[in-house]
Amino acid sequence: MGAWVGAVALEIHVTANPHGHIRPESKIDKCDIHCAAQVENFEGAMNHHKTMAHSADAADGDPKRLVLRLDGPAPYRQAYLPDQNNHVIEISIAARKPT
Repeated sequence: MGAWVGAVALEIHVTANPHGHIRPESKIDKCDIHCAAQVENFEGAMNHHKTMAHSADAADGDPKRLVLRLDGPAPYRQAYLPDQNNHVIEISIAARKPT
């Protein structure tokens, strides 16, 4: 649950998480506070993370877990992964999904 606020090239995503925003583990919660980076080449970014041993097949809670969201409410593809301090990082591409 949340809202997106944008001005020029800056977007702020405001989220509400009923479970709180402090994360003591690597389990990825897409509703948690997170940083987001838009990339020009989403497939290239995903291939880079594969070389770093990140995987959508990794178990939930594994620090190498990568969560793909290819059909979410945003009009673009998204991926989520934890950093070394369990903060959630979102990677996305601004291009619209094919219809």
